[in-house]
Amino acid sequence: MKRCTLCWLFPLFSLSIAWLSTSLLAQAPASPAFEHGKGKLLESAQGRVYVEVEGKGRALLLVGGSEGPGGSHFDFHGGFSRVAAAGHSVVYFDLLGRGRSERIASGQYTVEVDIETIESVRLGLGLDGIDVLGLGYGGIPALGYSLRYPEHVRRLVMCDAAYDAESWQQSCEAFTECLRLQYPEDWERLLAARAGGMRSGDPAHHKLIDRGLVSFYWFDSYNSMSRPGSGNHLDYANDEVNRIMLGADADWELGGTLKGYKLQQDLKQLKVPTLVATGRQDRIFSPFIAWRLKQALPAETSTWVAFERSGHLPFIEEPDAFFERLIAFLETK
Repeated sequence: MKRCTLCWLFPLFSLSIAWLSTSLLAQAPASPAFEHGKGKLLESAQGRVYVEVEGKGRALLLVGGSEGPGGSHFDFHGGFSRVAAAGHSVVYFDLLGRGRSERIASGQYTVEVDIETIESVRLGLGLDGIDVLGLGYGGIPALGYSLRYPEHVRRLVMCDAAYDAESWQQSCEAFTECLRLQYPEDWERLLAARAGGMRSGDPAHHKLIDRGLVSFYWFDSYNSMSRPGSGNHLDYANDEVNRIMLGADADWELGGTLKGYKLQQDLKQLKVPTLVATGRQDRIFSPFIAWRLKQALPAETSTWVAFERSGHLPFIEEPDAFFERLIAFLETK
């Protein structure tokens, strides 16, 4: 059985990213205060979807997932106002069961439902050609949507993203190796705790790896001070969704509804212009995963960029370089 330590990071992320966002990130100076824009609920076949729109112009839909499948759109706020200022409308939304969107039956938390939720947002806002950006887990439904509805997608951006169950598993194994090599004493304690019956769903599990979590998430943990601050639990991961989609003990083996998920089409068939972006120091979804995706896409329609001084969130750690590249890509004729 292969270990899947990034996967314990994400059910754990529903616990530990909140931990990361409150306790660990608090080691840096206080994050900037943040308030959501005016939002509304759109109807979909499965439930109501929370949406905020900033700016006017061609729409960029942001599909969140930096905290795993249970993550909200929260990380995008602040930085992506630059895209709105450049003449685009930026669509922030929460997938069903996340953030401020409606909770649904547990069996409905699947990639397929998330893909159709993106389509419901497009239809609900009356949009035609859209740009789509997927971050972390959000890359999986963003890519799936672009394959299913290519006629509606102008540009696709995969930012430090997974794209199927296999890429998730590979990221898990790479993360495990980093933890074992860089924090051997924490790794030994983790193995001992697991031998005693502790599993990744245990709330105490994250305390065993809190040091590694910050160092693997950021190029420089001081940059965490630039992440928006929030005291609202809705802005952080829904632990229930993470467990349903990743399994009860996903640090050791990916389970849940994401297990076995494969793209239904050859990526070489995707004609949507695609930007594959990665932080060079991302130990959550490593550049190796991004490079494999780039190699699987058509060479003539895909572009690769690595941000050398960034971890998992290059739009926070290198905002000038990131948004210059992103806006140029979106405005390419």
